[in-house]
Amino acid sequence: MIKSIKSIEKVMYVTVFVPIILMIIIFVRALTLKGATDGILYYVTPTFGRITDIKVWIEAALMATYTLGPGWGTIPTIGSHNKFHGNTVGYSILSTFLDFLSAVLNGLICFAILGVMAHDSGLELENTVTSGLSLGFTVYPTAFTYFPLPQVWSAVFFVNLLLVGLDSQVLSTETVMNCLQDIVPRWFIGRRRVYMIILLNIIFFILTIPFCTRGGLYLFQLLDWYAAAWTLLFVCFVECIVFTWIYGCERLNRDAMIMMGRPLPIVIRLFGSFLTPAAILVLLILSFLRYTPPKYGSYIYPDSAEVIGWCLAFAIISPMFIVFIYKLITSEGSFIEKLKSIRKSSDIWGPNDEVSMTTYHDNDEIIQSEYSVKSTLTYNIFGRSHSNRRQKYSVNINDEISYPMVNCNDTYKSKPNV
Repeated sequence: MIKSIKSIEKVMYVTVFVPIILMIIIFVRALTLKGATDGILYYVTPTFGRITDIKVWIEAALMATYTLGPGWGTIPTIGSHNKFHGNTVGYSILSTFLDFLSAVLNGLICFAILGVMAHDSGLELENTVTSGLSLGFTVYPTAFTYFPLPQVWSAVFFVNLLLVGLDSQVLSTETVMNCLQDIVPRWFIGRRRVYMIILLNIIFFILTIPFCTRGGLYLFQLLDWYAAAWTLLFVCFVECIVFTWIYGCERLNRDAMIMMGRPLPIVIRLFGSFLTPAAILVLLILSFLRYTPPKYGSYIYPDSAEVIGWCLAFAIISPMFIVFIYKLITSEGSFIEKLKSIRKSSDIWGPNDEVSMTTYHDNDEIIQSEYSVKSTLTYNIFGRSHSNRRQKYSVNINDEISYPMVNCNDTYKSKPNV
């Protein structure tokens, strides 16, 4: 963390690939045991009767946001260190596909081992182990009992579990560090950065000590129920609205042209503008309608715990509302003029490309001058502006950007980070 992304990216080669190698070894070993095939068939055989169960869709959406990482802030932080002219869309598609493959592989391994455990115990597969935390801490250690030197393999597994946890902790802390550095950069000059890293990690360490007590699992369940569930979906919903409707797909398309030399795919524009936010909004509404108080096993949380949980959830999303209200209050003009001023980019916003930056804000003024809900809707649906002036602008800016792209690739190729 002291050297930031330059060291983190090297550590990732170990903390990411070593657990994957271990997972593949476990899977190959499980396939040689009786009952593994039954477990895999149970996993891949669809139960069409559950497709109308809204709880399944809510859990799937929560798991997707939890594993892939939108809404956490980590992806934009790490992505900002990519090459400026890199294939951003390709990186996004690849990372999503790899996340899907890892989830499928993990499911195959778990159910293969559950099938072996069910075969050995003579129980039905669904009665072999419960879901939740017990799954990871029961299934994988059980798998190593079928290996030679099981104690060694178990030790290796928990070391790998530590590496995976270290991954998310380092990246999450780096995200907090980047935010603080943007707000108060003088705190991170020279050796002060090291002191800030030490201070932050000490604070985080103290805050997590209660989770190591006898009541830690109950605290974890409460935190997971309110702080890492629907709040993530809400943040993702706001991100979709902000990027595709307030910042606008036309601006996103222009930025993609500057960086990649080609516009955003149609599917990204339509999904980001309509399908994804609509799906998330429906899931949010249904999750509130089907809300049930948290519980852990047979333990029912008291009302005071629910109050604390809801306060924590609103504290997480409150900065978005606070900043929005602050911007409205400090802006000049009527309410409509204030809303339009919020949509305007700041003077320091722009591409990390000197050639493109020279005309960036002039082009932004053209987009801003004709902004309306109708024009944004037209562009989000059809990918083109409703006015002749905007259509002419679109052609001009594409031609304008394609020329410096050819000349600047070699110049910026030697710069690894934004």
